[in-house]
Amino acid sequence: MRPDNRIIAQQNELAVLKYLGLFAHLRYIEVGRAVWPHSTWKVAQQMAERTVSRLIKEKALFQTRNKLGSYSILLTKSGVDRCRHLDMKAARNTPDLFGVHGTQFAHRSYESRYLVERTAQGHHAFGSHAIAKSWAPINRQQSIDWHQKIPDGLVLVPGIERGYTSSDIKIADWIEVENSRKPYTELWSILDIAWKIGKFLDKAESVLLDRVVFVYDGAEPHRKRIVKAVERYMRSHPTNNPALLSSIILCECRVSLPFVWHGHEEIPCSALIEAPLR
Repeated sequence: MRPDNRIIAQQNELAVLKYLGLFAHLRYIEVGRAVWPHSTWKVAQQMAERTVSRLIKEKALFQTRNKLGSYSILLTKSGVDRCRHLDMKAARNTPDLFGVHGTQFAHRSYESRYLVERTAQGHHAFGSHAIAKSWAPINRQQSIDWHQKIPDGLVLVPGIERGYTSSDIKIADWIEVENSRKPYTELWSILDIAWKIGKFLDKAESVLLDRVVFVYDGAEPHRKRIVKAVERYMRSHPTNNPALLSSIILCECRVSLPFVWHGHEEIPCSALIEAPLR
């Protein structure tokens, strides 16, 4: 039997609330991609607009102009209370309006959109908001204590997808967004993390680092700079791990103004750098 339309509508609303709780704010197109990953972008956006409109009328959500001139959607206090009542992740504090209107919005847009794409693939994605709220497998302070760095995102992948047999270990991708020209020292600090690929990220040894993914606009010169950073780093940090370069991923995003997503391509460093023989 076909489910009642009211039940479907309620399920859609819960899914929208869930993702806004995890990401703090999203645009309509990202809500649509997260909640209706198997629909065309046009249908997904229409469904997002319809569902968000109902939730705005119920005062669970509100929309505001973001730094790029489009609309971002956020939870109201009532929406947060509804999430918590349903045992869903949502912060009690005030909405992240600075994240929507501030200088970091472009950086956050790459982060959120890439992580939503990974969610659409069936993976569990946690952005900077979820990490800060200790909802990710490793929280902000643990990451600082163990790695002296905080990821922009973490993505959990079923081990079977990467050739692991144990179901008890979480397989993780460490996500770094490159939205500005970073000094080599900062890129090398990320490579310090990459050189831990194949090791555990946490003291409990439950989260295994499998990949480090650099996410950036393919129209910008980030690829050349990252490749050069890896080549320089390898001179002073030789490795016996033959799979290391295959696990450092350059994710080139195709984006047009103001922030229209046209897709992304993941390129392993092994395709761009020849590992030196030891």
